[in-house]
Formats: sequence, C-alpha cells, structure tokens
Amino acid sequence: MIFSDEMGRLTRQISQTYDNRMAAVRDIRIETAHALGEFRVARRSLDAEQNKQLSEYRDAVRREAALFLKETDVAHQAMAADQRKQLSTFVDGLRRETGMFLKEADAAHQAMAADQHQQLSTFVDGLRRDSGMFLKEAAATQQAMAAEQHRRLMAGRARLASDTSAMRLQLRAEQKQARRVWNGFQADIQRRRAVFSSPPRGAAAPRAPHPEGARTDDLMIIRGIGSAMQRRLHEAGIRTYARLARSTPEQLRQMLGDVPRLASVEEWIAEARRLAGIG
Repeated sequence: MIFSDEMGRLTRQISQTYDNRMAAVRDIRIETAHALGEFRVARRSLDAEQNKQLSEYRDAVRREAALFLKETDVAHQAMAADQRKQLSTFVDGLRRETGMFLKEADAAHQAMAADQHQQLSTFVDGLRRDSGMFLKEAAATQQAMAAEQHRRLMAGRARLASDTSAMRLQLRAEQKQARRVWNGFQADIQRRRAVFSSPPRGAAAPRAPHPEGARTDDLMIIRGIGSAMQRRLHEAGIRTYARLARSTPEQLRQMLGDVPRLASVEEWIAEARRLAGIG
C-alpha cells in the first residue's frame, strides 16, 4: 500500500514536472517567436537604413568622382597645354640644332670631298705615270719578244725550206729513176707487142705509128683517171704525161665533153707535170 502511494506520488511529480517543462517550452517558443518577429522587424529596419546609407554614399561617391574627373580634366588640359608648349620649344630648339649640325656636316663633307678629290687626282696622276711606264716597258718587251719570235720563225722557215728543197730534189731524182724504169718497162712491152703482132708475109703494111711514137704512159696512175677515162684520153690523142701536162683545163673539157666537169682536171695536169718532170 505504501509502495502504491509512493508510486502515485512519484508519478504525479513526474507528470507535474513534464507539464511544467512543456509550459516552459511553450513559453520559450512564444518568446522565441516574439524575439524572431522583433529581429525580423529590426533587420528590415536595419536593411532599409543600410540601403539609405548606401544610396547616400553612392551619390556622394558619384558627386566626388564627377568633381574629381572635372578637376582632373582641367588639370590634364593645363598639363597638355604646358606639355605642348614645352614640346614646341623643344622642337624649335631641335630644328635649330639640326640645321646647325647639317650646315657643319655639309661644310665638313665639302672639305672632306675636296681633300679626297685632291688625293684621288694625285693618285690618278701617279697611276697614269706608272701605267705609261708599264705600257712602254710592256711594248718594249713585246717588241723584243716579237723580234725573237720572228727570228726563230725565219730560222725555222729557212730550215723547213732547206729540208723541203732537199726532199723535193730527192723526190724528183726518185721520180726520174722510176720514170726511166717505167719507160723502159713500157718500151719492152711495146717491143714484145710489136713482135707478137707483126703481120705475116704478104699482109698489108702496118699503120703509121702514133705521132708521139710508140710510148704510152699509164695515165691511171693519176688520181681520178680510171680505165674508161684513160680510153677517152687516148681517143683524144693524149697518151703520155707530157701531152697531158701541156694541155689546159679548157682544152681537156672541150675534148672530153661533159665527162670531166665534175673531175679536177687541174689536179690531173699538175700530177702529169710532176710525172713528166716539168717544173
């Protein structure tokens, strides 16, 4: 029984404590809500005040900035005018100094040009004298070399002429010897032909010999004369080197017709003169 009463009392205390705490919580909530409302009002008021102050500060800054810009523009214009004045003064001074420098440079250049012209003239005169002396020495040297070369050339020409004359004499001697051998050989052939071609007894007398005798040279030795051309020459009465050598190109062309037009009859005559020993 005592335990039940104690439990009931304890339960009531706990319930009373809970109710008290809930009431305290409600009071706290009410106070908190009231405080939040006051805080919101104060915050809105503070925001309005801050916006007002910020707007006033911005306007003040703008006014000060405009005033600063105006003052700066005035100062800049004054500074620009001063700088233009200083720059104009500097440019004028620079122009004067440049003009003086150009005059001095032109005077120095003219003096230098005159000195260089004089030096160049002196050098050219010396070069002309040296060139004249060199040309005279070169001409003298060239004349001496030309004289020496002419002397050597004349000596060589004399030796060549002597050697050529000796060879020509030797060649003529050899040609004469060969001609004598050839003529003897031709004469022997003619005698043999006469022996073998003598007519029998009672036959007609032979024809008179050729006007130049029984001698007949081999004209085919001459370059350009073949067997057919030799036959034409024989028919024209040319049988020996001497007869061909005494002929002229016009006579040969007239006697032979159109045949020797392409041939060098002048060379034939020259070769015939050499074979006949006619100088």
